[in-house]
Amino acid sequence: MTHDLSLFAGAAPYYAKFRVPYPDDLIRDLVSHFALDGSGRLLDLGCGPGTLTLPLAPHFAEVVAVDPQPEMIDEARKSNAANVEWHVMRAEDVPASLGRFRVVTCGSSFHWMERDLVLRRAHEEWFEEGAGIALAGGGTSWWDGKEDWHQLITGLLRKYLGDPRRAGGAGFWRYVTQERFEQTLPRNGWRIELHRGYDVPFTWTPDKIVGHLWSSSFSARPLFGDRVDEFERELRAELAALHPDGTLREVGGFGLVCGRPPS
Repeated sequence: MTHDLSLFAGAAPYYAKFRVPYPDDLIRDLVSHFALDGSGRLLDLGCGPGTLTLPLAPHFAEVVAVDPQPEMIDEARKSNAANVEWHVMRAEDVPASLGRFRVVTCGSSFHWMERDLVLRRAHEEWFEEGAGIALAGGGTSWWDGKEDWHQLITGLLRKYLGDPRRAGGAGFWRYVTQERFEQTLPRNGWRIELHRGYDVPFTWTPDKIVGHLWSSSFSARPLFGDRVDEFERELRAELAALHPDGTLREVGGFGLVCGRPPS
């Protein structure tokens, strides 16, 4: 499967600025689980602008981070992280020549991948002895979410973009299966060593909501064509009518799954 570059077209600067960072507890649990001590190498797949790469980089000697979107890698390189190599590349195409790794991570990206292939290649080609994988994801889906403002957003997206949920040049479920990470690993013979959730209260403003929408595959600016400004005006007006104080709250659910390959 080739990567659809329209999935996150134009989203990189918004992704870097408006995505909620991974909670400190998640990072601490990942570091503790793999006993990270500043040595070894990390391979971060689907790294985006470095959302998971950068908080983990101090815990490794070397980091290799890949993403198929050139714009995401351009944004990530602005961090000037001294021990990170950034590559424009699909996770499925990472060559064995990049070496072996102590940990492989995917931050809000594993669901876009050919999961079985990635797990097989990690086990056979990328892992050093004793290595493991960490799959992190986070944030509450705004599409048909439980908050009143989630429903408002979904209704407007359906009005402007139609149904079903969009993603790049096709529907969201064209790319993503409904199988959960904790199901994919055992189905491939992997054992799960850590599975933990993190509920993080978060307060949004209209500006942050708009920026977050521009960072998402289902609401990236190019999808709206010449109606993008019209959509933003209507969204801001309806948010102001629903929550006049400009404060919109939710509890974002993050998750971490750590596993090891078959013996």
